[in-house]
Amino acid sequence: MDLLIKGVVFPVKLRVVYALEEPRARRVHCETCGTDFCFACGMEYHAPTDCETIKRWLQKCRDDSGTATYMAAHTKDCPQCGVCIEKNGGCNHMQCSKCHYSFCWVCLGPWQTHSAQFYVCSKYMENADLAKESARNRAREYLKRYFFYYERVSTVGDLTY
Repeated sequence: MDLLIKGVVFPVKLRVVYALEEPRARRVHCETCGTDFCFACGMEYHAPTDCETIKRWLQKCRDDSGTATYMAAHTKDCPQCGVCIEKNGGCNHMQCSKCHYSFCWVCLGPWQTHSAQFYVCSKYMENADLAKESARNRAREYLKRYFFYYERVSTVGDLTY
């Protein structure tokens, strides 16, 4: 028979690994699967972060996935200085507000090498994969940064107190 606590099913072989006189330590260890849980909320053990903070963090992570998708689809980095730029209409001629570099939004090449056609990139067909690869690289960098911070939070949960 399993134990049901706050909607989380725990196998019978549970071993509590904290002293009762430590009210903030809520680690529960399952000897069956080897996983540590938070007794208060049933989520993966997350000390020293309290349950409410970890719930907000996980919700933010879910919410940010939409932001990352939007960023990958609607922004590009300046090919010269790397600042993130959002195109909100107009032609393909872009000028970075930070370094003032002029470039083509479609192929990210220098604007000086383009013809007078502002709405069509003459180099787009030969560099079609370049724009896709650039979007992938930006999304990859965003995820690297996200996981950098995520691992810091989850590493804190692995510490024993």
